[in-house]
Amino acid sequence: MGSDKIAGTKSLKQIQRQPKPLKSILEECHEVKARVQELKLERGDEEDDIQAWSTGIEKSLGEYERAVKRLEELERSLREQETRKIQEEEERSRWEIKKKFAAKADEKENDAAGKSKATLPELVITKFQGTYLDWQTFWGQFEAEIDKSDISTVAKFSCFKELLVPRVKAIIDGLPFTSE
Repeated sequence: MGSDKIAGTKSLKQIQRQPKPLKSILEECHEVKARVQELKLERGDEEDDIQAWSTGIEKSLGEYERAVKRLEELERSLREQETRKIQEEEERSRWEIKKKFAAKADEKENDAAGKSKATLPELVITKFQGTYLDWQTFWGQFEAEIDKSDISTVAKFSCFKELLVPRVKAIIDGLPFTSE
């Protein structure tokens, strides 16, 4: 089946183009099946024969409908993957900028004090996806980088919110920006 070949490419654009025309063709097939059933009845065919024929057609159409659903699920999955990649890239960029500013501030402070400071590798905190499995890793990174830093509680909360995916962030959006 052509949809399996397209699904195998994992090309979001190709996959997005497929379901709508396939659904249209399937709808036409259902209409033709209904018309043929009417013609068979008018011709005087046995109802059992018509029912058996209809069952065979429905079985074939069901396979195509499942293929369309698989394409739609694959499209949704690929879109989610792309969104996650974009969010992770944006997050890395924001943290790189923050780290650069912090590093420059440290350099200036060290230069003023006449000390040199070793630089640690950059730690990138991945966004919390809202699952129990992600929590321990996320919290460990967040606690080490932000929670134990000398910034205000409100700033920590702001950083925390920035590290949540949109659906998780929506859950706590109503909370006020206070130290409580």
